[in-house]
Amino acid sequence: MFAVIKEYQHYKRLIYLKKGIFLLVALLAMTTAIAVSYLIPKKYEAKTTIFIQQNVLTDLVKGLAVSPSVQNKIQTLAVRLTSRNLLLQVIKDLDQDMLLPTRNDQEAYIKDLQNRIMVNLNEKQGVVIISFWDRSSYFAKNFINTLASLYIEQNTSIKREESTEATKFLAEQIEVYKKRLAEADVVINNFKSENTIILTSDEAYLRTDIREAEQKIVELKARQTQIEAKQNLALNAKAPVYRSNVSQRQAELNRLLHIYTEKHPKVIRARAALLVNRSSSAGNGAGAGARDGAPPSRLLQAEIDTVKSMLERQNKIIEGNMALLRERPRVMAALDDLIAKKNQDAALYGQLVTRYGQSEISKDMELKDKSTVFRIIDPAVAPEVPVSPNRPVIILIGILLGLVAGVAAVILSERYDHSIRSLQELRTLGLPVFAVIPLMTTAVEAKQQAKRNRLVLAMAGGYFVLVLGVLAVESLKAMGVTGTWLQKIGLYSL
Repeated sequence: MFAVIKEYQHYKRLIYLKKGIFLLVALLAMTTAIAVSYLIPKKYEAKTTIFIQQNVLTDLVKGLAVSPSVQNKIQTLAVRLTSRNLLLQVIKDLDQDMLLPTRNDQEAYIKDLQNRIMVNLNEKQGVVIISFWDRSSYFAKNFINTLASLYIEQNTSIKREESTEATKFLAEQIEVYKKRLAEADVVINNFKSENTIILTSDEAYLRTDIREAEQKIVELKARQTQIEAKQNLALNAKAPVYRSNVSQRQAELNRLLHIYTEKHPKVIRARAALLVNRSSSAGNGAGAGARDGAPPSRLLQAEIDTVKSMLERQNKIIEGNMALLRERPRVMAALDDLIAKKNQDAALYGQLVTRYGQSEISKDMELKDKSTVFRIIDPAVAPEVPVSPNRPVIILIGILLGLVAGVAAVILSERYDHSIRSLQELRTLGLPVFAVIPLMTTAVEAKQQAKRNRLVLAMAGGYFVLVLGVLAVESLKAMGVTGTWLQKIGLYSL
């Protein structure tokens, strides 16, 4: 602790002894900082606030009309505000294009403008703050206000054009799908006409008809077998007297009935033989009638041919119904495909009609400016206080650096000063010391030295007070204080 105090006292005494160097370097550094703060070009920042207003009508027509969300509009805002076309229009409106003779000059100037435009988005409040800085406060104000106005105007125009084009496109698509639906109806009607029998037939009815035809075929075959048996017996009869035994035929029939059903061919033949024997045993009248008329074999053959024709008819019915059953799934699947395509087109047509109605409402909302709109709630004004340079900060930093530089200059001057300043330094060199003569000054010299010291300190103090005054004035200006006394003394216009 004692060493620190001793060191402090040493540097304090050193600064006092070399106060000239300290004051010169410190004040020179402060002066440099003030000069730099005034030499840096001023930059004025103008701001405008745009409020994105959500109209009540948007909520009322929700689901009926299509309106872009606020979030989508905010996201595209920053991109469009710095677009080349919009900035070029702003330059023309402000007559700045006259100062840019070549295309390269225009591109460089537009790129510089894009770097100086700042867009801050507040999605929760739906507010957009656009800022722009320039060396001229009036140009910054005019530029940012023109930029905001042109953007709002172009945005409204673009939305109206988009709504009109969307409505026109939907109307064209509605006509296209309307024609497709009409063509689909023609194709379906022609297909139904070509496959009327298959489409109008009932699968259950066809299967029932097949079963009935199969039953009739069984009955007709049984009848055919019975007639053929009669024919065989008639052909085998050689004389009017028959040796057939009715009781034997009856016994044979009973035996077969125990084994087979009534429709079995053996049972049918046995029953036919029994009937022939009974008719023969009844007398010779029938035989005589047969001899007098047509032969019995021919009559039986005619019945057989009739049965065969009926069998062919039933087989054709079965084949026809089976063909309908085989073709029905394919025809129904093809018809379902045609109907499905038509229904798909009909669904798209319905959606297009619905969207067309929504587009009409949306277009009307855009044309009448009834949806989400941009409102300038805080137009830019010409700023009086520049945002750059920050003179109070620069001057304050200059004061601190001046003090540090003064101390550093004193320390360096002592380090590079090789003159002998004490008795101890002589003894370290090994030189013999015979006597020490102290510095002797007269009263007049001491008075003159004290007067010079007071003059230096007074001048340095006055200059430092001036620096502090400049710092105070710039601080007041930075805080927006525009008192008439600042204008009177001419400090405010610096």
